[in-house]
Amino acid sequence: MKSTPRKSLIAAALCALAAVFVVAAPAQAAPKLQKFSVKFAGENGQDWIVHETDAEHEPNCLIGPGAYGSTELHTYTTGFETVKVYADRKKGFLTGNAPLEAFLSHELTLGSMPPKDCLDAEYKRLQSEKDCSVVAQWNKSHPWRPASVSFGVARGKVSVDVDLAEEYDVVDADLHNCPGAGYDDTKIEGTTKISTKKLFSGKPVKVKFHTRNDHPAPEHHDVEGFYEWTLTIKALKPAGR
Repeated sequence: MKSTPRKSLIAAALCALAAVFVVAAPAQAAPKLQKFSVKFAGENGQDWIVHETDAEHEPNCLIGPGAYGSTELHTYTTGFETVKVYADRKKGFLTGNAPLEAFLSHELTLGSMPPKDCLDAEYKRLQSEKDCSVVAQWNKSHPWRPASVSFGVARGKVSVDVDLAEEYDVVDADLHNCPGAGYDDTKIEGTTKISTKKLFSGKPVKVKFHTRNDHPAPEHHDVEGFYEWTLTIKALKPAGR
């Protein structure tokens, strides 16, 4: 799952996009609100296994040596969302966000019985109560479980970060009978190039991002994963033009 330091870093990066404009032209007017049409889809997938040589208490003592599983997070806008963003056409700058739908699923196969010196009651509970049919969900209209994607453009690059409200509480509440390994399974972010000339042309601009998301820790775990996203954004002309 996402860590607080990582969220702070990406939030700072998006805020820095606004600072780029302010520092570059302090005497000029601030960016104005402008309507954009935005379509976004992001996915995070992980496959993992716990080696019997892992001496750590978690997850060896909780789900057993040799346990394996997978996680899948899907996020998306419901078609194109019309949103207002702070933008400056001349500087090729904008920053805003759009609401998302999102769901996270876990699959888990328990490993062998943990050693007696670390056997946890959770292992025995999951043997009889494990249920992987449910998913953790976030909805754009939900009062306390919304999801959104923040995006910013500056200097020919676009930065993206998906935010799931109260994600730790939601995952604990919905997936407590099918725990994951906690390997950043809600992480969807990244920065890539974008044409700022096309960005304000009134035509849709589509960019894609993909990266591996393999994790070396905890020690002796094998984790293979990725996250990726696609963003399509189109400037909408102000009314009357």
